[in-house]
Amino acid sequence: MKRKILSILLLTIFTLCLSSCRGKTTEAKVETEQDNPAQAKSSENKTNNNSSEDVLFYPVYYEDKSASIDTMYLIDKNGEKKINLSEKIQSILEQNGIGFDNESLFDYHFMNGILFFRFHSAGSSIDGYYALDIANCRTAKIICDEYTNYIDYYNGKLYLGFDRMLDKNTEYAFSIADDFSFVSEEINLQKVLDYTTEYEIARVPYCVYSQYTGFSISRAINEFGFVIGSRYNNKEKEYIKIFPDGTREEIKELHDKKGGIIYYDKDKIILASNDINAIEYANDIYTYDLKTKSLEHILNIEDKSIIQFSDNKLYLRGKGNDGSLYVYDFEKGTETLIYKYEEKPGTYIYSDYQYQIINSNIFACDIENAELKWYRIDVYEDTSKAVDIECHIDSIPAYKIGTVIPYNSETNCPFCGNKVQDSSYELFQLNDGYSEHTSKINEMLKKKKDQFLNDHSEIECYIEDESDCEYHQDFCADREEYLVEANIYNSSFLVIEMEHWWYGGGPHGFSHDNIYVFDLSTTEEISLKNFYPGTESEFKEWFAEKVKEDYRKCPDRYSYESEIEAYNEAYADATFEPVDSSFIGYHDDYITLGFGWGGSASADTPAYTIDIPYEELNGHAELTRVK
Repeated sequence: MKRKILSILLLTIFTLCLSSCRGKTTEAKVETEQDNPAQAKSSENKTNNNSSEDVLFYPVYYEDKSASIDTMYLIDKNGEKKINLSEKIQSILEQNGIGFDNESLFDYHFMNGILFFRFHSAGSSIDGYYALDIANCRTAKIICDEYTNYIDYYNGKLYLGFDRMLDKNTEYAFSIADDFSFVSEEINLQKVLDYTTEYEIARVPYCVYSQYTGFSISRAINEFGFVIGSRYNNKEKEYIKIFPDGTREEIKELHDKKGGIIYYDKDKIILASNDINAIEYANDIYTYDLKTKSLEHILNIEDKSIIQFSDNKLYLRGKGNDGSLYVYDFEKGTETLIYKYEEKPGTYIYSDYQYQIINSNIFACDIENAELKWYRIDVYEDTSKAVDIECHIDSIPAYKIGTVIPYNSETNCPFCGNKVQDSSYELFQLNDGYSEHTSKINEMLKKKKDQFLNDHSEIECYIEDESDCEYHQDFCADREEYLVEANIYNSSFLVIEMEHWWYGGGPHGFSHDNIYVFDLSTTEEISLKNFYPGTESEFKEWFAEKVKEDYRKCPDRYSYESEIEAYNEAYADATFEPVDSSFIGYHDDYITLGFGWGGSASADTPAYTIDIPYEELNGHAELTRVK
């Protein structure tokens, strides 16, 4: 299966000492050796809650029995690892009879030793919001699942906000009883909530990897005396303050500032502005003084994206090939490079989760010696150090068995000269020592790469004649990425995944993934048919039976009305030579097979996957060729 290296929620914070005047950018020298973090100048914890521990989080977006829950570590206030929280959570859920699948836990919020989260598995009776008491291994179901705007823990209570579209929006508070049960009460804020169907309430402070946690209307009303909402009216964006009694006050100076609010308090508003209504595409940062009603432009961030606002600092990540971490200090008016990151071929770290800041510690996700893990970034006067805190996320097999070589190319219009296509692609080359035919296999891999490029590359910004140039001048920059992953199984088979992402000017893209298997002893390209002892017809029947068995065990995970319907779908989709890696994945002791269409607009993804041990496939404990 696809092993896209993505995300992570890490909660810990660190204060940065920056020097210089507004507009001047300084660069901290980044070192990677271990050092005494006590020497770093850090500030007192200024988070709204008083928890001394928090969570490092990295979502799992691939099927892997060894990682059936997101990678999470409990981190103390000094930014040191305490325990592997994923293992603890999995154990607690199993002890309490709560089943779960990959990608089924959402909206984490950790506070005072309790992990709050939303469990979701389509159609399951256990859907809902849960609490896990980590120390005492207890679980509690708080409420059945509904669409949620936010989750917050404030002044000893849990707050959940529900958006019921045209119906009444609601915020609930839950107190925790001695027996770990949750008692709910509806908050008396209906005059404010009445406006939430008309105005979008700004959830602050902004955090790209945790946009639904750490905010509640109750918190904002108690601390600031109002909430801020926005809406479009006659194509102009309006901002208002909404008070507990339902009165409103327009903030006219912000009208038509598209984008969104990343922070506010009783004194000021910090706004990320752009040409479209999305914070993630912000070009400029403004501050608005609520007392003097003055608006000031602070910073241009066209080449960066917002990660998080914390302790009066704005954390930014470079765009494009610059994945480095920057911070703008509002008190000092300085922007500083905190952590220099260089893109590494054969890997993809999802930018939303690459950096996390809370409790005044900064964490960065990076790769060293074929291992993806978390580092704490300790910042000094003129330098910073990446400290290994032993929080492993994943291994990169391609780095252990070979080399991934990056290439880049671009296509320009011959008439106007504007760039119409930007492509990056990767070639995997096997190291010596794994096969007597390494050079031949590497030549085959080069040809496969060229074939894959030819099969999937397409230029959407047409350059047939000069009439297309007007479009090129306005906006045209199709982007394609060709990623490669590699692994060796049972010391005998090289498995290569080639992933194609086409963005076409959009943020999400479309993907297509191919998988290839090579016998290291013969250099022969083989497929699933070489690992199954029977005919293709027998394989289709065998796989459909496996799906029917799984349906009987877990009918809630399927949308089919009967096991026969599931059987027929699996039988129709089963093939001896699957090429798309979304539908087949090889592992150390089992194979993952998919069927049905998942309904994704961005990729051909299966609706369902099941893991089957190789013992059941062909009677062998590891991947073994039988013909």
